Amino acid sequence: LLKNFNTNSSQVLRSSPVVDYPRGIISAAQTILAITATTVFFRSLARCSPRSSFTVHTVSVVLADLMCAFFTGFMAVQAFVGHWPFNEHACSFAVFLLYAGGVKSLHCELLIALNRFW
Repeated sequence: LLKNFNTNSSQVLRSSPVVDYPRGIISAAQTILAITATTVFFRSLARCSPRSSFTVHTVSVVLADLMCAFFTGFMAVQAFVGHWPFNEHACSFAVFLLYAGGVKSLHCELLIALNRFW
């Protein structure tokens, strides 16, 4: 790995696949749990449907968590297969949206806390 400095990380990952079943199982469980929780949340929201700023912030947090769960599913595929099966652009896009969803979730939780404080 350290002998050839001219290879990029995707070539290194393709040359030596490492299957990580525990990480894949955890990622798959996170994805399934988040999709289930999102479904339960939206079904309960459809029944009562209160129109408030708190609901808007909560829906935003749920959508950010769903976005993170969707891309965590791709990470589970990577862990089970042993390498990233998609192209480099998809890898960069998935990592960007995974981190963007996490940051969005944190910001929405901050807005909920500020809304409750006032």
